[in-house]
Amino acid sequence: MKNPSILISDKWEVKRDVFYEIDPLDKSIDDERKFNDLYFQEDLFWISSGEFNLDLGWYGEGKKGHFILYLYRGNNWHNCQLLEKRITCNYQSIIELVNKFIKNVESGLYERIKTDICSIDDYTETIEIISLK
Repeated sequence: MKNPSILISDKWEVKRDVFYEIDPLDKSIDDERKFNDLYFQEDLFWISSGEFNLDLGWYGEGKKGHFILYLYRGNNWHNCQLLEKRITCNYQSIIELVNKFIKNVESGLYERIKTDICSIDDYTETIEIISLK
């Protein structure tokens, strides 16, 4: 794992992992490193467990961008059920959300949730299907 803050069990398969420990708001991190390892890496992290997929990317232009985290059910980005979508620039928040979604999938929290089947690209707003505390 490129980011030791992500806690995954052997129930997950890592499909893509270029999500380094880089806080976009941390001024002590060299801008060149941010550009190479974050801003130009739209697809940062993707893992799957059975029919559940968790996908994290950096979207937008450089420093003006943000993380978007998707949790969806189905094996096709264009034909799936979106369960969660979150947007933030806050590195610590995205780590907490990734770990919370992993834990919730493993505990079966999303098993009975049904949403419309469509393309992830059709969802423009940030959604929270269920309130997680």
